[in-house]
Amino acid sequence: YKEIESVPYGTQAVAVLFDYQGMVDGQEVLFKVYIDGEEDPSWREIFTWNASAAGSYQKLLSLDYSDNFMLLAGEYTVEMYVAGQLAQRGSFVVEKE
Repeated sequence: YKEIESVPYGTQAVAVLFDYQGMVDGQEVLFKVYIDGEEDPSWREIFTWNASAAGSYQKLLSLDYSDNFMLLAGEYTVEMYVAGQLAQRGSFVVEKE
């Protein structure tokens, strides 16, 4: 992986990496994805944490079952909530055509 601020139009997948610590099994984790400031609920993911207390977590933005899928152009912001509290936020841009 490499850190990026933008990806070209036509990109089919982006992995967002979060470093974390102090996690506890059983905590509710929520990921939200915003495109140009508006949440896209189709990307929302809620799950119960059952991994290590510290490390790195990868959130893949992709619908890799379809070769026709591309990320829409715009600014993406991915937020990670733990137990209802905003824990991390990261952003990148998908460039226009």
